[in-house]
Amino acid sequence: MLALNQFVIKWEDTNIQLEIQMITGEKGSIIQLEDSKPNVFGYLSAENKEEEFPTLGYNIPKLNMFHSLLLREESSYLLKILLPKKHLEESDFSSPFANSYVNHFIKLFPSNIWRKIRINEQEFIEVLGELHTKNFVGTLDLSINNRHSFLCEVAAKKVNYENSYSELLNNIAEESSNLIMQFSGLTSTKVLNDNSNSIIFSKVIQLRSIMKELPLAIDIILNNIHSNIDKESILEPIGFGHISDYSSITSKSYVLDLQVGGTLNKKFRGYTPQKIISDQSKESIDTVENRYVKNFLEETHYLVNNLVRQIRLVIKKSSKNKLYKIYISETNSWLTILEDYLNNNIFRKVSKLKYFPSNSQVLQNRVGYQDLLLLDLRLQSGLSLSWNPIEAITSDVYVKPIYELYEIWCFFIIRNSLGNIFGTENKESNVWYQENGSINFNLKKGTNSCLVYQRNKIKVNLYYNKEFSKQTTLGKSYSIKLRPDFTIFISDSTRRENGYYIHFDAKYRIEKLNQYHELDTKTSKKDDLVKMHAYKDAIDKSLGSYVLYPGNEFINFQESSTILPGIGAIPLIPNINDTKNKFELFLVEITNFITDKILKNK
Repeated sequence: MLALNQFVIKWEDTNIQLEIQMITGEKGSIIQLEDSKPNVFGYLSAENKEEEFPTLGYNIPKLNMFHSLLLREESSYLLKILLPKKHLEESDFSSPFANSYVNHFIKLFPSNIWRKIRINEQEFIEVLGELHTKNFVGTLDLSINNRHSFLCEVAAKKVNYENSYSELLNNIAEESSNLIMQFSGLTSTKVLNDNSNSIIFSKVIQLRSIMKELPLAIDIILNNIHSNIDKESILEPIGFGHISDYSSITSKSYVLDLQVGGTLNKKFRGYTPQKIISDQSKESIDTVENRYVKNFLEETHYLVNNLVRQIRLVIKKSSKNKLYKIYISETNSWLTILEDYLNNNIFRKVSKLKYFPSNSQVLQNRVGYQDLLLLDLRLQSGLSLSWNPIEAITSDVYVKPIYELYEIWCFFIIRNSLGNIFGTENKESNVWYQENGSINFNLKKGTNSCLVYQRNKIKVNLYYNKEFSKQTTLGKSYSIKLRPDFTIFISDSTRRENGYYIHFDAKYRIEKLNQYHELDTKTSKKDDLVKMHAYKDAIDKSLGSYVLYPGNEFINFQESSTILPGIGAIPLIPNINDTKNKFELFLVEITNFITDKILKNK
């Protein structure tokens, strides 16, 4: 990513201009940034180098959901907006920006320091101000008015925002689908259809998750395509044919061109055939399994094509349409991928699917085909999902709440780990419910969602956002109200008071300690560890509290030689499986410790 000191947006057929500049640093050479409207160019930082997390950056435009010009959260920038003087003299002028939301982050300087500029006999005012992004992460709409639009990205600090955000959405989509498959007991697929009740966002994240894995599955299938050996009966001259089916000779003697006499007249009652019916073996790829693959590609193409039309309709009708524009290039790229596969000569030789091969061992066991079947099941279940993880967090269409998505992702990781340790959750769980034929998640802040597990006489509750206060029946907070992101309560199934709490908080942030540590050390913030002390010390029957964060330093402070009581910070990164494995091993240790403690208290 290129580090910039300043970028400038100029709109065609007007002198209106927007500049965003770093508060500190020197300007370097000028470069053209985007071959699009409006015209955008920038000045590199004086160091003229690529940075991992620049405060003002530029990514080469690509087919994804992010804008190429990038700011950072909790950062300040100098603004210069060139406007016609008459625009400022309008009675309702309060801000140069069309979207009122952006005004939360803008502080205009006093008008007496604004500059007057004359261009082509027209008077302009250079409005000056400061943009402070605060803790906002997402799409920032810096459009001057409806005709002069411009969007940029505000990314999280010190983390690989683009990769992490996409990975979190993909993981949440996959975990949600897997949970629905478990809940609904899906055992077979059905033909896809345009589910009008499924919201656009849900379709996008489900399809993004599917399209990420689909090409590999199809390529494996094409490289080792399933085929059948078909037998075909053909009529050949007797000297070339091979008799393999005598019944066809007797039943179809009229096509054998019988001649009187000849060398075979004794076998054919005075006649000798000039032709013979023989069987030929022929390899065919027109199998029911390949018809299923082709059908899945066609139905997915149909679904994506309808999604593109839905998005375009929203863009046309909605005043909040800019968010959906970032989906268009992505969904169109999916259509291109699907069309390339469907135009492959192999699939042109495959006919239509007439029935689903539910008993096919190829679909169930063969690499590629099995992967595609699982993708189909995930997609089917995902489209019945009436839960949008972002809507559970914010109703703002511009926000990309990566911190809260990380929190939801951590919930699924804890849930999977507990499932591996204690088995599938039981019917007391209230994280999901079925309503009007669709499956809804009760995973929202403040709703006290809970999963329940039981192994022998040990009962385990996993709470999301549980509140602890002086009025709490069990596990009171003797001071202020506290609400950890996740709480695990392990107890005796017959004596609930014989139980203990472990708390976790998901914090999508890191502290780089370059002054005292190696350059690649990314540890948890000190404030987060202090909060873990508050949970453990203030909430009765708590034995441990831990930060979950995207760093690389495992911190575990123990009060004694035993693993509990204690506090700490545990690395958990979406695209690194090793961190999930280490977290689960740690969870095994602390749950075993508490289980032993409960059994001793019996």
